[in-house]
Amino acid sequence: MTPDVIEVDLNTVRTPMELHVLLWNRLQFPSYYGRNWDAFWDCITDPEQSSMPHVLRLRGWDILRNRLPKDARLLRETLERLPSLRTDISVEWID
Repeated sequence: MTPDVIEVDLNTVRTPMELHVLLWNRLQFPSYYGRNWDAFWDCITDPEQSSMPHVLRLRGWDILRNRLPKDARLLRETLERLPSLRTDISVEWID
């Protein structure tokens, strides 16, 4: 069953690895998740590899963007491409 909303609190993330581990845990990626942006894309686009909700709420967006600008940009770009394959998912960016 697809969850309605999953909220991911980004406020405490300090490293790219912490970000990937948080996403891996919250979205229930498989144990073989590669903890990189290509693997992230593969997991979020394949319903068999993640528990993507109808709404993915990312809290602490401004903090992440200031702390890890490159990874925040890659996360945003990846999630903004998602509707091209998964129209059932929306993303909320909360400061």
